[in-house]
Amino acid sequence: MRCIGTGGLLLEPLTAEPRRNASVDPGGLALRVKHVGQYGAHAVAKRAGFKVGDIITSYDGQGSDWTASQLLGYIGQETVTGQKVAVQVNRAGQIIKLSLPIQK
Repeated sequence: MRCIGTGGLLLEPLTAEPRRNASVDPGGLALRVKHVGQYGAHAVAKRAGFKVGDIITSYDGQGSDWTASQLLGYIGQETVTGQKVAVQVNRAGQIIKLSLPIQK
């Protein structure tokens, strides 16, 4: 499912202290990119510009505090193959907007 919905990203939720350090809203989405796939279909996120350490703060306009599993559930129910989803990340304090293709 990670390959399909996140282009090969492995995500982990941020706890309270890292959220504060990154100036992320305590009630908002904060999933840190722990790993970025490197090859084939698992490298879609890499080609889209994602990097290890990025903190996803918005996915398809959604900014609720989700776990990685909740995000994958949203992807499965609310996205379609070929759709490009707007994703906002916090990269070392800078807000970056990326576009991630869905590969169902």
